[in-house]
Amino acid sequence: KYGNLDDYVTVSKKATEVPSDSSKANLQMGDVLTVEDLLYGLMLPSGNDSAVALAEYISGTTEEFVELMNEEANLLGATNTHFINPHGYQNKDHYTTAYDLYLMFNQCIQNETFLKIIACIRISVPYTGMIISTRENKDVRAKALDVGISQISGASKTSVGGYSDDTIEDENTEQFDVSDNRTLDEVVRW
Repeated sequence: KYGNLDDYVTVSKKATEVPSDSSKANLQMGDVLTVEDLLYGLMLPSGNDSAVALAEYISGTTEEFVELMNEEANLLGATNTHFINPHGYQNKDHYTTAYDLYLMFNQCIQNETFLKIIACIRISVPYTGMIISTRENKDVRAKALDVGISQISGASKTSVGGYSDDTIEDENTEQFDVSDNRTLDEVVRW
């Protein structure tokens, strides 16, 4: 509803400072992803860091975004819902009801992008971030946000998001091309 799926977002320091015990997409400050990529990072691994990055992109601050969330909930009739943060991390003043969740979910399933993302089992999304190894060697390298749940036949492990240095591809992996303005020196499965 807000923003453009193809817009690029640079991950802020605040987005990386979500509580350490919360679920994350493991974004780092300076990473650059599209809005759509951040939505995958938000919904597949429940990435609180993606939620903050999206909130800042849409409203400028998480506080302003939370106000927008509460306004939108009220417009849907979800009057027993009150948001405190953009990601749902526990807070005594952050609450909802089953009926309000139904109202919000019913609105979400009207959106084709939402349906595509929740139907996704696994996705590998290239994105950029600054990796500075020496003063003379400053590269923008491509990384990949590897989120979701997958069990690869014949593989010895099940991947549930997170970091992996294995290169395993199957019919459930959706690959995105790195745009021409980025240098693909290595792909790190994130």
